[in-house]
Amino acid sequence: MKQSLSLRVSQHLALTPQLQQSIRLLQLSTLEMAQEVEQMLDENPFLERAEEGSEREDFGLADGADAPVQAGEQIAEFAGTSSATESSTETVSDGGDADALEARLEGASAIEESWDGDGSVEVTPDDSEWGGDAPARNSGSGDDEDTASAADLARVPVSLQDHLHEQARCLRLSDDDRAALLFLIESLNDDGYLDEPIEVLAEALLRLQGVSTTGDPEHLQALQELAEQRLRTALQWLQHMEPAGVGARDLAECLRLQILELRNTVEARAALALCGQPMELIAKRDVRKLSSSCRLDDETVRAALALIARLEPKPGRQFVDVERNVVVPDVIVTRAGRGFKVILNPDVMPRLRVHDVYANALRQNRGARDGGEGGQAAMQQRLQEARWFIKNIQQRFDTILRV
Repeated sequence: MKQSLSLRVSQHLALTPQLQQSIRLLQLSTLEMAQEVEQMLDENPFLERAEEGSEREDFGLADGADAPVQAGEQIAEFAGTSSATESSTETVSDGGDADALEARLEGASAIEESWDGDGSVEVTPDDSEWGGDAPARNSGSGDDEDTASAADLARVPVSLQDHLHEQARCLRLSDDDRAALLFLIESLNDDGYLDEPIEVLAEALLRLQGVSTTGDPEHLQALQELAEQRLRTALQWLQHMEPAGVGARDLAECLRLQILELRNTVEARAALALCGQPMELIAKRDVRKLSSSCRLDDETVRAALALIARLEPKPGRQFVDVERNVVVPDVIVTRAGRGFKVILNPDVMPRLRVHDVYANALRQNRGARDGGEGGQAAMQQRLQEARWFIKNIQQRFDTILRV
């Protein structure tokens, strides 16, 4: 055995906890990132959200991020802002008293001229205010944020199930038939289709009604058949509701239900015949095969295909909440001259900072022995974790922007 001394150059990467967290945050989606931020805010007392308009909105990475802000400076700044606001308000009031008074007098005289003495006011519509996209005006107080306008109320999304429930209330049905109809409505997917066959839905309905699956097989079979019969009857009611095509089991049935709601024309009858053919032929618009299979001329087949193209393959699509499915981007790309400019989306960037009060209290009590050395070390570790988390978030968005 020979002993020797050699020199070797090597490189290795040590994955520190901070680096591991940085890599993990980089892999998270926007939704997962928001959940991670909420979890850290709940677990770490040294971490807080920065208020809107704060000077340290940029993740608190400025020098002295954990330095406390003096209360006297905040009061002086607030007092200076208030004084400037009051002085500007007084200037506007002094310069605009005459104009404001004249405008009020003109408005009062206009109201007196339109008053006809019987408790009504004649309102002359303004053509410029009747645009379809014009926002509604609130003639009340200036508190527009707390008062919902009619346009806002009209934009409240109505689900497909709610729309069908409103129609079901107008039907005169027995309790069992109504229960079967409501069960089918709740079994629809977002597109308005029934994904499960009637037999499976009947078993689910019996379980929902508390029917035991153990017992006399003949009795259970009779209950199963009765439930299937009620569901088929309820399905006929459902398929006659609006929107047309709801309650279909497949695309061909959905198209047939919509065609049956149209007028009985040559094109409608031809389109009804085409729905009995494979959907691949309709998708490819294979006029030759469709005309030979349905024994129709080419012009009639083309007219039927044009009619089918105007139908809605997903009846429940108009009731889907689009805002719920919107993907929030991490970056925004805008055109700048001949090129493009990429900026980070400020809506997905969490504004975090180290809690000034807690960090200052920990700094002042660093030499105290009341909490023990273990408590001081644990709190110091929490403070360091908060700083790491803020820097790693900033590093994540910087990496996304560079990529």
